[in-house]
Amino acid sequence: MVSRLPATCPTDFNSGYPIPNSIEELLADIQALAPEIRSRADEIEIDRRVPSDLIDRLRTIGIFRMTAARGRGGLEFDLASIVEAISALGRIDGSVGWTAMIGCSSSLFLPLLPQETYDLIYRDSPDVVVAGSSQPLGTAQTVDGGWLVTGRWPFASGCQHAQWMRSSVANSVRAARLRARAALPSMASRGVGAASSRTRKTKASASASVAVDG
Repeated sequence: MVSRLPATCPTDFNSGYPIPNSIEELLADIQALAPEIRSRADEIEIDRRVPSDLIDRLRTIGIFRMTAARGRGGLEFDLASIVEAISALGRIDGSVGWTAMIGCSSSLFLPLLPQETYDLIYRDSPDVVVAGSSQPLGTAQTVDGGWLVTGRWPFASGCQHAQWMRSSVANSVRAARLRARAALPSMASRGVGAASSRTRKTKASASASVAVDG
């Protein structure tokens, strides 16, 4: 399931920002952000999430378009370059690196979606932040015009920053249990509670439970 989050999240970062063309440029931008990130380590740990303005800073340097296709305005970096960039952020602050990794890597599943859904997700910008859970804890029932999805996915790291949520659901077809991924407008999903990672360096994973009720 991929669901859209409220429109309060910024969606258009296509203009006004010098997006890097190479991993070297991106790594330089990451190092330029390092003092600001380190100075806010206590704030990040107390709030148990990366501040929204820091997420926006990561957007502006192109972190979340690393895995987006060039045809959509993305950087389409190779895996080695993506790992290098995320590792650089993780060395500065583990929570920032983890949140950036979730926001980037979750979008790798998007090409598996129907074309019209993929087009909708990248309609406004390649700087799309995706979060979610791969646990098939939801159910999907066939209804006229699509699917009716219900479920609750705990420990969805990064969900408080994401524009779209990705989750797995189980579908019963002729008594067979199948795994499926669907796309739903996220106004139907809500964060429930809060659950922070207990790992020393990643206490601010912005994790919470995400629920969808039909």
